[in-house]
Amino acid sequence: MKKRFALGLAAAVVAFFAVKAFQHNTPKGQASLTSLTQDNFHEFESIFNSSQDSVRLLVLLSPT
Repeated sequence: MKKRFALGLAAAVVAFFAVKAFQHNTPKGQASLTSLTQDNFHEFESIFNSSQDSVRLLVLLSPT
């Protein structure tokens, strides 16, 4: 019984930290994260092009 409880507690702790690690929080003052779709691409393009006097960088990463 103790072993099962300890295993369940360990699994709960690991699950908690896994959820915390994959949360997408942005720093204060920065816009929140959004998913880029065809419907909101014009909005992204407008925001990206509005800062012409600063360096802009677009990085696309693939998990494969």
